[in-house]
Amino acid sequence: MSKFRREDAPPTSQHSKQDSAFLSNGKQAVLQALEMMLSAHRPACLPSNPADYMVDYLFEQPQPGESIRALPSGAFVTPYRDRMISLCRKFMALDDFDQRAVLAYREDGIFWRGDSIEFMGLIATEKSKGTKADLRRAGVDALKALVARGAA
Repeated sequence: MSKFRREDAPPTSQHSKQDSAFLSNGKQAVLQALEMMLSAHRPACLPSNPADYMVDYLFEQPQPGESIRALPSGAFVTPYRDRMISLCRKFMALDDFDQRAVLAYREDGIFWRGDSIEFMGLIATEKSKGTKADLRRAGVDALKALVARGAA
């Protein structure tokens, strides 16, 4: 037997599948590409390690279908890396106000996908409305308050 015998991998959960998709896209390759883009001009609103910040916090983590794939021609398709580079380019093209708006929306739990700031505002408005159950509960509470005051 060879000492390099390959063992079958144990079954993985959805979370670890996403982790393996992230690793198979080459996080280091993505970070290097972003660092090269940001080396000429780092936006003032980003921390001292902007590439890490973008990969780990600002942009969405890799999705299950974003792993590296080989084409019949022998070339490789890298959807996650391509998405990250595209988003970084778009972010760099924004003015300072819009860059800060993207960061503020991210602090509210909204990922930026390259959309306009106006569209992100619409997403934030919808998110702030809450779930249907929250709205129903608020309506019932308002009605109870009116009944308590004798207005209804």
